[in-house]
Amino acid sequence: MSSKKKTRSDPQVGMENVARPDTESESGDVVSQSVAPFVASNVREIWLNIFEKLKPQDKVTFLKTFPEWHDWAAPKRTLVLFHEITPMLLETLPKHTSLQLRQLFRQWTQDLDKQHPSHPDHLRLAFEKERAIDGPPLPQYICRFETAEQVQKFLDENQNHPGNPFPGRTIFLRQKQVPGSIFQPGYIQLFQEYWNKVGEMLLQFGSHVHFATIHCFERFYETRNLESFEIVRNYLVNLPHLKRLKIVGNYEASLMDVREFLETNSVPQLADLETLELHGISSPLINAILNSCPVPSNIKRLCFNFNAGDLDDDPPDLCNMLEKFTNLEALELTNLCTGDYERFSHLRSLEKLTHLNLGFWKDGIHAKPFFDCLAPFGMTLTHLKMKSGFDISNSVRTTINLPHLERLDMALCEGNLDPLLQLKSSLTFLRIDKCIQRKKDKKYESAIDVYGFEKRMYESNIWKVMPTLQTIIIRKKLKYDRQTYEKPGKK
Repeated sequence: MSSKKKTRSDPQVGMENVARPDTESESGDVVSQSVAPFVASNVREIWLNIFEKLKPQDKVTFLKTFPEWHDWAAPKRTLVLFHEITPMLLETLPKHTSLQLRQLFRQWTQDLDKQHPSHPDHLRLAFEKERAIDGPPLPQYICRFETAEQVQKFLDENQNHPGNPFPGRTIFLRQKQVPGSIFQPGYIQLFQEYWNKVGEMLLQFGSHVHFATIHCFERFYETRNLESFEIVRNYLVNLPHLKRLKIVGNYEASLMDVREFLETNSVPQLADLETLELHGISSPLINAILNSCPVPSNIKRLCFNFNAGDLDDDPPDLCNMLEKFTNLEALELTNLCTGDYERFSHLRSLEKLTHLNLGFWKDGIHAKPFFDCLAPFGMTLTHLKMKSGFDISNSVRTTINLPHLERLDMALCEGNLDPLLQLKSSLTFLRIDKCIQRKKDKKYESAIDVYGFEKRMYESNIWKVMPTLQTIIIRKKLKYDRQTYEKPGKK
């Protein structure tokens, strides 16, 4: 006797083969209970209502689950796949075509002009994004301009454009370099042509930009009198609504150079600015920018990459630079002098600081005085990253008074790691790119098994002595997690 085989498209096929709960009869026999089959085609309105409440990535899975669901949601597929398709379209379509499409489709306008620029990743510093928890990575809608020809083409295509021509409201300005070009006689002319075209573009459309990265290097002019920075300063006037600004240069100006420059070139104030990054800029010029460009109470993230060459001549006055930024949440400082961290103990105005990333010109930062100086941030700091070598010698006397620290990231650690036990109630992530146990430390019995366990951390006692720890990364690439550790046979 043959029976008709059901196919997936049969409306009565759903999950008939799902394991059913069994019960035991009075005689002891196991009796299978009958469970009503899962019918995918029931109550179309309810399933579509559930579909609308799913996350974008889950909507794609919904479409693949049952043919009936796929057919019901077919009219909505363009919206579901929008986040995946848009980056590809922006890279392949001509600029004027993408702009026309954005005017036609309301979803493009809403996402690219409103929702996308409001994503928190836009304002985060790079080291914060290493552990972003607000959803999937942010798609990159960046308008890059590397040649004068690119800028001119953009101006021609948008000659009569009435609104925002920058998808994502983000621009990246850096002149494309040809090997050996800076030594050719005509290079300065190319440099001037590029930045003149950029000036025309920003004069017309700069008010629509919220996020800008500007690379402008002093050495291209073969001078050190801030002529290139004057170009950057002039463009800031036409970027009044910036929320994030990153300037990368080579401005090794002295205090006297900066004073002379500011006599005739004041830096415009950007009232909406929340994140400011300054790379390759001397500390006197950083001070001048901080005193004029941002509204201190609006700044939540700062990043300074000091010039290592001028640290001895013009050491940064961190207290003077930072004390007025009372709403600061994330701070990144690199190329610091070894003793600069001692000034942190005086920064008691930074009561909201949660993320701190520090890099020193030389390795060998001693743990005890360093952690002592972090006392002002003890009740707020959750993430600490050290780009330089860390010395935890004399660890018995090291006090880490950071009760809310969740993430600790160290490039190099020397000595006994026992002070980390003071973080056993809060630390969830630990990264040590390189750890060194010296001979004098071997005579002390360590309470944490790290040395010798780098390639077998699941055998270490660190999971027991630090119960909140979820992830460990050793030697950059060796990653261990508690979920795997707790699997049978791993302990």
